[in-house]
Amino acid sequence: MMLVFLLIVIVDGETVSTNDMLFENIYRCNQFAKAIEVGELGPNKQQYVWQENISAYCLPKTVRKDTFLFN
Repeated sequence: MMLVFLLIVIVDGETVSTNDMLFENIYRCNQFAKAIEVGELGPNKQQYVWQENISAYCLPKTVRKDTFLFN
């Protein structure tokens, strides 16, 4: 087993993420969470518009070593 981070995305109070949105690195997962929340256009660019009713965060989880992970 290994520790990974599951990206959770909530829109208007409803979870829209799936259980396969797994990252091997907490910092990479947090980059995606932040980009989703603030509507970033890309790396090192300012936000386009503030997202409303959208939140995202990373949740620690253990999975088997052969599980596909985003890096």
